[in-house]
Amino acid sequence: MIRQCIYAKDLAVLTGKTKETCNGILRKIRKIKKKKKNSPITVYEAAEYLEIDVEIIQDVVRQMDYPLSKREAS
Repeated sequence: MIRQCIYAKDLAVLTGKTKETCNGILRKIRKIKKKKKNSPITVYEAAEYLEIDVEIIQDVVRQMDYPLSKREAS
């Protein structure tokens, strides 16, 4: 099962920006969606904000959770 929330480290890999910049992006998404400070952001919300396909973000999340070496061992 793939994780549905996205973290700054995932966005950093996806966008090539620093983790701090990506934390700012997550803050902007929370503000737009009127979420509380520590509420998780879903891959769908991030995809909408970044205007990219959800599948692209899900691929990054999957790679972050299951690096290639672990997938090959299965």
